[in-house]
Amino acid sequence: MKRTTIALAAGATVAGAALGLRALMRRQVIAALPIPTPNLALSVPGFPVLERITGGIDPAQPMPLVLVLHGIGGSEEQLVPHTNLKVPARLVYVRGPVPNGAGPNAGYSYFKARFTAAGFMAEVEAMAAQIIRVADTIASQRAVTRTLVLGYSQGGHVAWLLAATGRFDVVLPVSGALAPSYQPPPPTGTTTIRAMHGEDDRTLPATAGAMTFRAFSAAGYKGDFARVRAGHALATLGKHIAPLLTATLNPQPDRASPSSITPAPIVQSVTHLRRGS
Repeated sequence: MKRTTIALAAGATVAGAALGLRALMRRQVIAALPIPTPNLALSVPGFPVLERITGGIDPAQPMPLVLVLHGIGGSEEQLVPHTNLKVPARLVYVRGPVPNGAGPNAGYSYFKARFTAAGFMAEVEAMAAQIIRVADTIASQRAVTRTLVLGYSQGGHVAWLLAATGRFDVVLPVSGALAPSYQPPPPTGTTTIRAMHGEDDRTLPATAGAMTFRAFSAAGYKGDFARVRAGHALATLGKHIAPLLTATLNPQPDRASPSSITPAPIVQSVTHLRRGS
């Protein structure tokens, strides 16, 4: 009986330790993920949004706001797996208002016109104006230190045009572009552009993004443009997004060049946007 009692006690100790370890591991996993803000839910008329806080800080504290715009057929959740950050930020993922197709997996878009359509630029401009209102609405409900826009694919088109408004501190167009005929106005603010495009993009060639970059460069905007070893799909491009955003939110003082925006090899040297060039 004594041996049985000792064995049961030992087993209970081991089981307790295992449960304690699992609980600790679970807490560590939860702590590493973006957490919903405990503040009152954001109210953004016309745009369902998903709000996440990264960096493990008090959600009530002032912090950078990052508006995240998805691609065609995506949703506010599309870029969540690719924007898990360790630096403090308030990420607000904005769902496009236009249903894309039919069925439960159809997704959403910000507008209907495709890149080569005649009305493409008009629809991008209309959506850019709405995203500015979204940013203003969020700023009226949250403490914001600076505002960034990260846009992928169709969201990248909108991000490029938002750079021309001077309303945002940093704009990060990923695999987006504007019509070749578009000429940006002279910069009116201090917006920095951090653009990225997949070298192997078969949906929207990197040359389209590079052409948009050159137009902004000629107009005097500051920032950088990088081509990375990826295609258009997030399956290859997604891993480059979080490093780009992290380096933008938390730049290293000794960072010698924008080529460090992603640890993956750069296919082509990063080109610099220089004011007045």
